[in-house]
Amino acid sequence: MYSDRLKLAIIFLVFFYLFCSSERGTKNRSRPENSNPNVEKISPMADDNDDIRNMTGTIVYNEIEGGFYGIKSDDGKKYNPINLDAPFRKDGLRVKFDANPKKGMVGIHMWGEYVEIIHIETLDESPQSPREDK
Repeated sequence: MYSDRLKLAIIFLVFFYLFCSSERGTKNRSRPENSNPNVEKISPMADDNDDIRNMTGTIVYNEIEGGFYGIKSDDGKKYNPINLDAPFRKDGLRVKFDANPKKGMVGIHMWGEYVEIIHIETLDESPQSPREDK
């Protein structure tokens, strides 16, 4: 009886060890350099022809998952820039931008398409509130 319990305990510990030591988690995967730490690159699928050019939109601060800045374009699409510089992190700021889609990237935000900003400039200096709930 004692040996049966011992065998069962050993089998359980072996399976537990194998389960815990497997590479199922994301912490063992490498992240691309110079990217958002909350974003992980799965595969380089974006082509050079997929560039987003001459878009205009509004910087939007999203409070989900610790808060982040995105861009809501004038045509209603949402973009999640992985390299938005500090001077452009102003909720309601109108911008014109060019970007490369990062189609193989996923992250915790679950908001918009991940993009890498190539060029960005402000359209005016007066931030507007993008959330008019009236």
